[in-house]
Amino acid sequence: MFRNEKKTALQRKDRSNKGSWDDRIKELCELINSNDCYYTTSSCSGRISLLKQFPEKQKNVFLYNSHEPANFDSFKNVLSGIEYDGAVFFQFEPCIIHVVCKDVMYADALIKIAWQAGMRKSGMVDLKRNICQIAGNEFMGFRIMEQGKILVNDEFLQHVLNDANEKLRRNWEKIERLKELVNLSYNTASSKDF
Repeated sequence: MFRNEKKTALQRKDRSNKGSWDDRIKELCELINSNDCYYTTSSCSGRISLLKQFPEKQKNVFLYNSHEPANFDSFKNVLSGIEYDGAVFFQFEPCIIHVVCKDVMYADALIKIAWQAGMRKSGMVDLKRNICQIAGNEFMGFRIMEQGKILVNDEFLQHVLNDANEKLRRNWEKIERLKELVNLSYNTASSKDF
């Protein structure tokens, strides 16, 4: 049953907003999916974004969305060119992966490895389906624009982008560390079980 569910799920499009794996997390997702006891349903390698304020998730919420470090001049041009009367938020979001596990034992093993890699917001999110979330803990978010007016000066914006870019780089290091630990677990456990 689990094997059939996995096969069906992996034939579908990734359930993230992008709909596919980011390059920086693709190898990790493929590695997780190579184990018979796990499969990923959605993922994001971390991002810097500008988004409209909505009470719930809707399409076209992103005004800027990048999985790479932000350049001040390019980012400022995007921000200055936004024509939107509502509130606009700046966000840095860390890496996140949702993984369906064969049972709670496998979920627990993966969560422990994620914590070792520094992914401190990892845990179970659905006990019925044994879904765990692997996620970093560094998040940044604040209102940056309202009624077409930028609410911060250039000096503050530069500091924010420097901080977000550094968080993104640390995030990538955690992805690499998690990949190493998962690979090590696969190689040291019998029949590719943790």
